[in-house]
Amino acid sequence: MKTLNDYLLQTKKTYSFKVKIAGEITNEAEGTLKSLLEKYQILEFTKTAKTPVQALPLDFPRLQNSEVNIWDVTLDYPVTSHELINYIGNGLRINEQRIVVRNPGEPSEEYQQPGKTYEG
Repeated sequence: MKTLNDYLLQTKKTYSFKVKIAGEITNEAEGTLKSLLEKYQILEFTKTAKTPVQALPLDFPRLQNSEVNIWDVTLDYPVTSHELINYIGNGLRINEQRIVVRNPGEPSEEYQQPGKTYEG
């Protein structure tokens, strides 16, 4: 017979996000970002990409000529993307228009993935 702890461990949920910040991010700022997210118990924190400077960066329609830094983050504590945007903006002292936080399964994230190619 299973104990209550067994059931709780089976139903444990994690919260995954893609954090995107437009503009140059120093190693110090990246360290600050990681320490800010410790509040939500980081399970994974991986920098996945840094785009070259783009005239109109994807996900940032109000910005021009900027690079975008992208991290995959998995947290143990429940939080919403809007809360993270506000929290990161205040913690790093940057404008919230330079921050995008999305769930990996969102349609706006799926269309950015490479598509299937078909041979005719």
